[in-house]
Amino acid sequence: MDTPDYEDYEQKRRKEEMIKYRTKKRNTSIFMTVATIFNIVLSLIIILLLFVILTFFMFKVFHGEGETAMQIFRIAMIVIFFGGLFLGFIIYKQVIRWAIKKFNLEEKLLDEIIERYIKDTKLETEKKLKR
Repeated sequence: MDTPDYEDYEQKRRKEEMIKYRTKKRNTSIFMTVATIFNIVLSLIIILLLFVILTFFMFKVFHGEGETAMQIFRIAMIVIFFGGLFLGFIIYKQVIRWAIKKFNLEEKLLDEIIERYIKDTKLETEKKLKR
């Protein structure tokens, strides 16, 4: 029986799998770091843009002055902050999906990340039907 050859082959295979896993893990870490920075910058830009639009309409178009205008402005700032974060998250997810598909990152990232951003409903339905 050729057990030593099989063991060598198995060790080599496991080593290659481990190297592949570590490479995917490193790529995923880099991707998620860049994606997180992108998300923060995108949200800040959206919030800033909404703030500029609010101030333009509030003070230039409607000529808001006085305590009532300032109260509306304060409430609108809270809405803009949360609205900007929400819009940032939505746009971020769409851009990440696009980037994963465009640059063919399915093979380079861990499966958990791919499943989080790209949900293929057709494949999920087939898996459920097979069970």
